[in-house]
Amino acid sequence: LRSKSFEHYEISSYADRSDSGNISYRSQHNSNYWGYRTSWFAIGLGATSRVNGVRIARPRALSDYCQWAEQLSSEPLAYMVPGEDDDDDNDELLDLAMTRLRTSDGLDLDFVAEKFGQKCVVDILCGFQLALDLNLGTRITSEQNKLGSIRLNDPGGFLFSNNIISNVFLELEKSS
Repeated sequence: LRSKSFEHYEISSYADRSDSGNISYRSQHNSNYWGYRTSWFAIGLGATSRVNGVRIARPRALSDYCQWAEQLSSEPLAYMVPGEDDDDDNDELLDLAMTRLRTSDGLDLDFVAEKFGQKCVVDILCGFQLALDLNLGTRITSEQNKLGSIRLNDPGGFLFSNNIISNVFLELEKSS
């Protein structure tokens, strides 16, 4: 697809950029999922929604899903009750790292430092070092961004994204 002027802008999506080289055909629907503190509704078996900072996962097995849907008919908002999996600062950072590293835009380290602190940036870079060592990722710096950003390379970094993101998670978990 890249040879036909498509940009691999997120781990599972490509966008046509053939008109002028500008990226203007990215899915607006998917872009909400990759944003910071965004909300979305998902429907169906195994689907995950995020509403007002609460992540809600549907059951993956059909029998469990049918039972869950049945319960909703008597308690329509039961699934919206905050539970033990609600975001705290650490979960929010893990979610941000996971979603942003699954896009070609990557993770803005200045944003991370501002929202979560410099120590988190150090931990993320330590976990991301594997991607840099294997040429699966890139660190981009500029005059505007002191710390820059990191992103996974296409296609190798995207192919091994779970391994790299898990490595970042391990470093962040050590500090929490």
